[in-house]
Amino acid sequence: MTKVILVSFLMLPMASLLALDRSVYGPLEGELKALVDGAGDVWAYSGNGGYAFKFEKDVSGGPEEELFVNFSLRPNVWHVFSAGDNKTLLGQVEFPSFDFIHSKKEHGQTRILRSYSADSYAAPPFEPFGKYVLEQVITESGVDSKVRKVGVEATEREFNDLRLGTESTSVKWANPALQAVMLKDLLLQPNEKWFDFDPDKAQVRNGYYRLPGDEPRISAFEGTFTPRVALKALNQSLGVSRPDKDDAASTSGSPVRSTATPVMSSPAGGKDSAPQPKTSPSPVTVEAESSHGFPILPVAIAGAIILVILIFVLRGKST
Repeated sequence: MTKVILVSFLMLPMASLLALDRSVYGPLEGELKALVDGAGDVWAYSGNGGYAFKFEKDVSGGPEEELFVNFSLRPNVWHVFSAGDNKTLLGQVEFPSFDFIHSKKEHGQTRILRSYSADSYAAPPFEPFGKYVLEQVITESGVDSKVRKVGVEATEREFNDLRLGTESTSVKWANPALQAVMLKDLLLQPNEKWFDFDPDKAQVRNGYYRLPGDEPRISAFEGTFTPRVALKALNQSLGVSRPDKDDAASTSGSPVRSTATPVMSSPAGGKDSAPQPKTSPSPVTVEAESSHGFPILPVAIAGAIILVILIFVLRGKST
């Protein structure tokens, strides 16, 4: 199979694009690898990896704004980082798409309320077909989460008010200054700049936002920027020498699409989100898959042998 070699130099993988230090990139690295590795048909729906998103907003009542980071591959989940220079991962919160609603300030802290109806595949703490109110409070030290079951800790009226958007104490955030970069550019183009992203101007396909102006690019790298290529870029940019799972397994078949569950487990930043040492500039070689292969080397050898035989035959005739 013919392979096209793409070479890019990353001064500081991903962090240079996020304009963040290593303490932010570290926690996102594992999340992004897991999303890419288990993307399945979500990869195509999102636009071959889609985008990374970010915005800043004060949600803890402090003097500075917290940072929110999200990937198209898991569109409802936002990673919340502390304000200031030394950022730590506070946890995760969930919003349906870019609808930042059902939130309010209490004593300088933001409380996010959502209604949730479980299906037959519900896993603990949820019960099949149960109805719940999900509550998350963002503080300067973490994200405190609580699950309240309707009929036990929550009322039917509260659930319906949240579901219908009529809950009187909820407010909708003003649209934050949202910025985006395509995942392909994030991994392979270190100098690519983030751009302003307006969800109202995007097309929604199967729940995934895609800008109409990006459709030609998305179509152009379909089949070459695959989950395997993205994983190689992630591993090589971080100096990981072990082969990724796709190298050891057959490339036939696609990963099974996983079913997303509400984000309620939100660990506060600890030793796992501490700053890590910066890596020195290093070249990253990524192999992009080609859909058509051709045995160039065997053909070239056979051609050389035939040429030598012809030369000897012609010399014999001339003598």
